[in-house]
Parts: sequence; C-alpha cells; structure tokens
Amino acid sequence: MVVRLTDLESIIEELRAALSERPDFYNVSIPRGAAPESVPAGTPSGYARLLSLTDGPTCGTSLTFWSAADVAEQQYFTEPIEGSTLPLDPAEYFCCGLVEPDPLFIRRSDQSVWHIPDQGIEWQDSSVFEKAADSIEEFFVQTVAGPAYADFVGLDEPMRDPDRLFDEWYILLQSIGR
Repeated sequence: MVVRLTDLESIIEELRAALSERPDFYNVSIPRGAAPESVPAGTPSGYARLLSLTDGPTCGTSLTFWSAADVAEQQYFTEPIEGSTLPLDPAEYFCCGLVEPDPLFIRRSDQSVWHIPDQGIEWQDSSVFEKAADSIEEFFVQTVAGPAYADFVGLDEPMRDPDRLFDEWYILLQSIGR
C-alpha cells in the first residue's frame, strides 16, 4: 500500500485534535515535530519525516516511538545478541521505538518496519522476526492509527469493551472512527 505523507499529516492532526479534548489521557502524547537539524544522522528518511511531524509520540502504554533527542541512545537494541537467532546489526536495522516491551525496527535497506511478535518470552530469546509494514508511514497510518492497532498490540476482546477500556490510544482511535 502506498501511503502519502498528506495522509500521515492529516491523521496526526486529527489525533491531536481528539487528544486536546481528553486532558485526562496521561499515557498518550503527540508532540509537535522535531526540527530537522535535531534528527540524528543515519536516521532512516521515513522515520525522520515522522519525527518532523511528531517528535516521539506515545501511543498509550503499548507503543512508544523514540524522539529525535532519544533515538541515538536507543540503538543498542540493534546490536547482535550472543546466542540469539535474531538478525540484529546496526548497519541493517534502526530501532525506532517499543511495542512494550519489545523493540520496533526499521530495516535500513528498504525502510520496512519489523517487530518481534509477543510469544510470552523475552524478545531477545525469540526466533520470530516479522515484517509489520513496507514503511513507517504505512505502519503508522494502517497499524498505529488504524484498524490493525488492537490486534498488533494484543488487545483481547474484553480489553476492547467500551465500558472497560483502559488503553487510551485505542479509545482515542475509536473516538475518530479509526
């Protein structure tokens, strides 16, 4: 799927507007974008664009993106781990955030987004490494701010019940019909 930057921009603005009506949401933030000069060298271009629109959004307790100020120090997640079968390498992958408690990666060669699905084990012990989207823009529009969010972060049916919801990001998405 091709996602236009205008789609990403409009969704971020729509989410900001909805969030402004929810001062009680403490686990969600959609900060203004980072200045281009604050984005570290070596940041994949798609992620640099996301940072220019929102500098490290916190999407509830389940999903967090690193800010321009923090992203460089989080690249230790891309270092190979002795005994792990994960194909980690800082030259190949860039860590852009967490899907609690697992890191979220961008493959440098094609800008695709990769994650370690929750299997009830520590992420570094996983042998499963899956592509989540063709780009960070697609990932944000379709998964983070779209219909795939609940499944991606593992919200089971009781957690989706409107009377018992506790995931503020999911509530925010529901409020704008996403």
